[in-house]
This record gives sequence, structure tokens and C-alpha cells, in this order.
Amino acid sequence: MALHKDREGRFTASSHAVALGHGYQSPQAFWRRWHGMEEPDEQAVARMQWGTDHECDAIAEYEVLTGDIVTSQQEWIAWEDWSGATLDGRTQLGIAEFKCPQKLYETPSLMYWIQVQSQLQFTDEGVADLCAWTPDECRIWRTTKSQSYWPSVESILKEYWRSLTVGLEPKRGQFKKIPLEATWERIA
Repeated sequence: MALHKDREGRFTASSHAVALGHGYQSPQAFWRRWHGMEEPDEQAVARMQWGTDHECDAIAEYEVLTGDIVTSQQEWIAWEDWSGATLDGRTQLGIAEFKCPQKLYETPSLMYWIQVQSQLQFTDEGVADLCAWTPDECRIWRTTKSQSYWPSVESILKEYWRSLTVGLEPKRGQFKKIPLEATWERIA
């Protein structure tokens, strides 16, 4: 698939939280997986497949709840020579990211805020909606582009990308959790 080819060798927005200490795995575990030294977790792969299979359901429910139409689904946005993002969709206000968790959360994880802030930087949009969908319920949160986010994380993200590409596993503590505060407004 051409989309996966575009992403090849790039440290994508969906994984930026790893380098910032807020990811779904440690910077070292991600590095080992990137280099093929660890197999992906089978349960995580199944959860991702569930999300892929039901993203169209989340989009349909989002459109009903917001009255907005989602366009440009799965659009690849390259950022310089090292990063980028695959947008789940564009809206009249900006961009939208869709998650299909097994169980809904009250407040989105900081790693999702990091992901959409990077996407906002790459697209030069100002607003992002995060839609979390299950067969029983759908919740939508909105955030705006943080002017302080990118200047505070860009050098860290580039340093981590360099560790991925030069083949030196990051040392423990090299990429520490940096203080970030997500701002979400629940809109549905």
C-alpha cells in the first residue's frame, strides 16, 4: 500500500509521545521494535485492527453528532525528512482523529493530545477534534493548536529520530517525561 511506503523510515506523529515520555511503551522498547528486535504485542495488534475496522463507524457517528463532513481520509502529510502523519480526516474547522477503544475514557490520554498537536503543526491547522467511539457510545473532544508545544518538543523528537536512524538504542533516562498539559473541551 502506498500509504505505508510514504511512512517508511519516518517517526510519525502517532508515536511522538514515546520520545516525550508519555507513550504506550518506553523509548527503548519502541526503538527495539523499530529495529525488528521485538515482535509487536499480539493484543495491541488486535486492538489496532479493531480500530481500523471500525474507523468508518466512528466517522459516521462523528458526522451525525457534529453535522460536519470528514474529508481527506488517510491523507499523508510529510514533515521535513524525518516525520509526518496520516490524518484520519479533515473537517471544516481543522482535523479529526478517531479512536475506537475497547472501553471509553473520561479524559483522553496525553499521548493523543501530543499526536494531534504534531498533526496541527504539520498541517498548519488550528483546531483538532478527537473522537472516541465504541458500539455503545461516542465522545468527542476539541483542542486548539498550542503555540508552545512544537518549540518545546521539536529538538527532543529530532534527537529521538536520530537514535532510531543511527542504530544506537537510547539509554534509560535519555528521553525523560517532559511536562505537558493537554487542553481538551468535550463537545459531544
